[in-house]
Amino acid sequence: MDTDSSGRDERRRRSRVLEQLQQLQRTSGEFATRISELDLSRTDRVGLRTSDGGPTILLDPDHVDQNIHPFLELRDAIRHRVGTASYIDLRWRDRISVMPAGNTIP
Repeated sequence: MDTDSSGRDERRRRSRVLEQLQQLQRTSGEFATRISELDLSRTDRVGLRTSDGGPTILLDPDHVDQNIHPFLELRDAIRHRVGTASYIDLRWRDRISVMPAGNTIP
């Protein structure tokens, strides 16, 4: 694949993710206002950090709002049961995976 083509593909991918994040802002209320950092460097996930200093949240780049609402409903229970988490993975349909602190994102 030539460089121009791969650059266009990357711009298209990032644009699509950003459009989905705008949708997330419309549907997730206050949560979206606390987004402080996005990592778009990998094609298999979007890494999201919030201003409250919580763990990295991994999102599906094709469905960034997947599992957000169940996560928001369960986040206090997750924090209570797990304590500090390294990351929370919301990429899998109807699943929330939590990696306890001390583990790094693969």
